[in-house]
Amino acid sequence: MKNELKNFKNFIQKNYKSIIFLFVISILTYSTKLFNYSISIDTEVPINNLNGNDMPWIATGRWGVVFLEKIMHFGHRYNPFLSNIVMILFFTCSVILFSYLISKIVKKEHLEKNILLIQGFFILTSPTLAEMLNFTLMSAEIAIGIFFVVLSTLCLYIAIYEKNKKSYLLSIIFLVIAMGEYQAFFPLFIGLVAIMFSLEKIFDSKNDKFKSDLINVVKMVVVFIISYIICSIITKALEIHFNLNPSGYLTNQITWGKVPISESINNIKNYIKMIMFPSNSSEFFNYSYLISCLIFIECSIKLIKDRRKKSIVPILALAFILITPFLLTILMGSFAVLRSQMILPFVISTFFTLYIVVFDNKTLNKVICLLCIIFGLIQFKYTSDLFYSDYIRYQEDVNLTQSIFDKIDNMDDLPESNRENVKVVFIGQHSAKSTGVVARGETFSYSFYEWDQSTKMLSNIRIYGLTQTLGYRYIMPTEEDVDLAKKNIKKLDVYPSKNSIKVVDDLVIVRLS
Repeated sequence: MKNELKNFKNFIQKNYKSIIFLFVISILTYSTKLFNYSISIDTEVPINNLNGNDMPWIATGRWGVVFLEKIMHFGHRYNPFLSNIVMILFFTCSVILFSYLISKIVKKEHLEKNILLIQGFFILTSPTLAEMLNFTLMSAEIAIGIFFVVLSTLCLYIAIYEKNKKSYLLSIIFLVIAMGEYQAFFPLFIGLVAIMFSLEKIFDSKNDKFKSDLINVVKMVVVFIISYIICSIITKALEIHFNLNPSGYLTNQITWGKVPISESINNIKNYIKMIMFPSNSSEFFNYSYLISCLIFIECSIKLIKDRRKKSIVPILALAFILITPFLLTILMGSFAVLRSQMILPFVISTFFTLYIVVFDNKTLNKVICLLCIIFGLIQFKYTSDLFYSDYIRYQEDVNLTQSIFDKIDNMDDLPESNRENVKVVFIGQHSAKSTGVVARGETFSYSFYEWDQSTKMLSNIRIYGLTQTLGYRYIMPTEEDVDLAKKNIKKLDVYPSKNSIKVVDDLVIVRLS
């Protein structure tokens, strides 16, 4: 491992300008979060109580987030700015480490700068990754998890192809922690290992024995299974220790056996179509994946010409890489949430990189790099729009909260001495209406005042969490209070009308819609 650290240090020194540029891209992409304060759903929980998410996370198998959060915030105070800084650091370092892994395999030093920039343009500006990293409460932990998955893949490469058996243990340790953070790291690891395997097959012509390939694949699968078993044992032990029932949050998303098979198959088809042929209004997908498929075809033709029968394994490995963005959707039979789509930008950047290292033509390299810059700028624009829109949404949430509670404070039929002992119930919903809200995602730009409307409590739990972060104090209403409020809103107008707030005993009712 000492030699590996030395090689990595040399890689950094040779390409330090490109690496600085990657940090610039990362900082610019996430500048709205770095230099402004705004929060979206769930982040209100650790702000009000750092330990508030611990048990739900453990029950969902995300004990790794709890573990890393305690280390980063010293077990007590939560700092969203610290989370964002750590996120930027580890997210960018993940791209650098991934670029190093690719450079190590392809062994073309004159293309290292290009490799770094291609990964940076596609991964750091990715709107799907931004959807995940917008969750400030766990953005740092997720970025660390991505770093650990890449590091685990690198250790696995060293263990298998450089015969360093100690690296197997390191690979498993890093992967176990990542698996204990977020289940979307499963397909991320599978995809990165497939990338590692396929590139090794293409650029190491000496290693062309099928038996050797099979043994290596078995080793990769064994590392994955061992890591999964250890992670599951830790999860189960924590559930027993804290007397928790496993959460159905993840299993409930699996539709196989719950809906007609044709519906699940159509979901998979539509998801693939959405990524391959995105609509013009899509903020999250562009035609870079389709171009990656065309690159796959062209590279496959070249491999067949150069290697004939020996091209079968690398071509199959490359084809599998293209499938990895759909693994979760295939597993669930339903649309995977956008924030779980972590592998896609890595897949796209890999195929664009593959083109320049396989053909290694100066003119073609310039064309590919130009395409990367264009797609990077498109993604940067979309991602910036999403963060800007969510920032405006948060400002509107704050202004709405201040306006409502100012009116409540000035109500004559509410005793001043009793202000903090009343319950406030919000009926209906309010969406951000500012002209600055130009883009929406799954969570981006959605107001606290419109989230969880399908639950019995409507948005009241979310609103309560938000208002507590802003310093407004009142008693959390119950389901019975919400039911009572629903019966008393018929004669109320919609806020901000004068007749939109009503006091019933110790219950303040606010009609939002």
